[in-house]
Amino acid sequence: MRVAVVADTHDNWPALDALCRRLAAVGCTHLLHCGDVCAPLTLLRLLDRFTGRVDLVAGNVDGDHFLMTTRTADRIGFRFHGAELAELTIGGRRIAMQHYPRLARALARGGEYDAVFYGHDHRANVERLPAGGRTVLLANPGTLSAMGGSLTYGLYDAAANDLELVDLSV
Repeated sequence: MRVAVVADTHDNWPALDALCRRLAAVGCTHLLHCGDVCAPLTLLRLLDRFTGRVDLVAGNVDGDHFLMTTRTADRIGFRFHGAELAELTIGGRRIAMQHYPRLARALARGGEYDAVFYGHDHRANVERLPAGGRTVLLANPGTLSAMGGSLTYGLYDAAANDLELVDLSV
């Protein structure tokens, strides 16, 4: 099972549209968003274009949480986890999502999860940390915004517990 992991789209609709086309082409049916979608309209655009399951944690510049919640209340397959923490089980793996790098690192060091995903700093990064007698995947898929270098996202392979970083611009 491959799952898309994205963060920090910052209302970049062309990149969001390109991402959704690419994910449809590879048959991806689950997307994890680590925050900073920004506007509720951008969230609606994502949900209109990506037909699979979407889990979202809020970031520091995500707009109106009330509108994000009320305007998506009828969306089957979408879950807004708010600004706290998303805890999921995917392919038998315990996954945590958080927007902030320091909090994500602390979650990974706790050893409770197989993988912890985060965003915020717009830097794609994949690490493996020893924790609790296991190795935890700690990863940031980068950014789909125009703020920074490459437009990147990740494809998570639950069987291998690995994240492949993908450059959207190629």
